[in-house]
Amino acid sequence: RDNGVFNSQQTNWLGENYSYQGIGQYYEFFNPAEIFGVQVALYDLNIGFVNSTLYAAVYQYDYGNEEWFPIEYSDAIQILDETEELLNSGYESSDQIKWTRFVFDNPVSVNEGDLFMAVIEGSSEGVSVGMAESTTALVDGYFYDGSWYYFANQTPMIRFNLDPTFEGISSSCKEPSACNYDNSGII
Repeated sequence: RDNGVFNSQQTNWLGENYSYQGIGQYYEFFNPAEIFGVQVALYDLNIGFVNSTLYAAVYQYDYGNEEWFPIEYSDAIQILDETEELLNSGYESSDQIKWTRFVFDNPVSVNEGDLFMAVIEGSSEGVSVGMAESTTALVDGYFYDGSWYYFANQTPMIRFNLDPTFEGISSSCKEPSACNYDNSGII
C-alpha cells in the first residue's frame, strides 16, 4: 500500500477529457476477509474549478484469463467547487491527509490468495487520485485507458476498508496502525 506521503508532483488526471478513466491499487489477500469500502486521498489539481463525479469499484483478477474484471461498485460522489474541502493540496503531512470514503452496498468476500484491486473511476475535472512518494521498488498501481496497464514508480493512495462499521464519508478510524486510519476520524 502507499506510504501515506504525497509525491511532490501530481499529474494523473481522471476523466473523459484526460488520459485515464480509472486508477487502481491491487492487493493480495493472505486471509479470508470482507471488503466494505474504499478510501482514497483525492488531490486538487488547482486548475481553477472542480467538477467531478467519482465512484469506487472492486476488481478481481482472473488468473485463468489473465485479466481484471469488476465485481462491485459504490454509489457516485460528486465533488464540485463548494465541496472542495474533501480534497488535499499535496502539502499535507501523513496525519493531515483527508481520505474520501466510498461504501459498498454489498461487502465483497475474499479468500486467501485472491488478488483484488481498489479502483477509483469516473469523470473528473480538477481532481485526481493522490500518488505516494516514489519508491525504489516496483509498485502495484494501475491506470485504465481502455485496458489496464502497470505504472511503475508511484503508488496510488487508494485503500480497501475491511471494517464492518465503515460508514462512508461521515466516519473513519483514528487508530494509526489500522489500514483505514484517518486522523480526523470519529471511531
